[in-house]
Amino acid sequence: MVLKRKDYIRLIEYGILYFKFAHAIFPENSDKKNKLKYLDIFTWGKHAASYNDLKLSSEEEVLGFSLLEHTAIYILVMQIDTAFESLFLNRFQHKNREIKNIAYVSRILRNSFAHNPFAPIWLIDRKMKNKKFLIRGILTLDTNNLSGKGVSRWDYGGPLALLKLAKRSIKLISSSDK
Repeated sequence: MVLKRKDYIRLIEYGILYFKFAHAIFPENSDKKNKLKYLDIFTWGKHAASYNDLKLSSEEEVLGFSLLEHTAIYILVMQIDTAFESLFLNRFQHKNREIKNIAYVSRILRNSFAHNPFAPIWLIDRKMKNKKFLIRGILTLDTNNLSGKGVSRWDYGGPLALLKLAKRSIKLISSSDK
């Protein structure tokens, strides 16, 4: 199946939706009306799981959110990277500096999460080491001394920077030629 520009935009929008959903269900943000609800029974084919099989403790709900957030970040940057790879020829040498920097940042983050999304490690390609990638008003990724270290939100500006990065990516895809 060949995807079109609008399809890639929709996929990034799905990543944004998933990211927002992950943050909306955070257990500490829930009031009594919005607590997580567990199925009494879940069946699939010949298998069944009861409420007790599915219920999480309060601590597990918080950990589950953290894991969901990690995968939401990974999916978001993966969708941006895939869109830029498909839509912008020579994206890493693109004449538009913002397209080029978003391409680098999304690829570096995607690679860091790809092999272990719950404990990502910076995997910086030699061509990307010791460089600063600026997306004006959103984030700066300085790759100096990051390779091999655990990914910290502070390294890339945090989750809200990635949400803004996704929105900026959609804007660039909508308004750019290849």
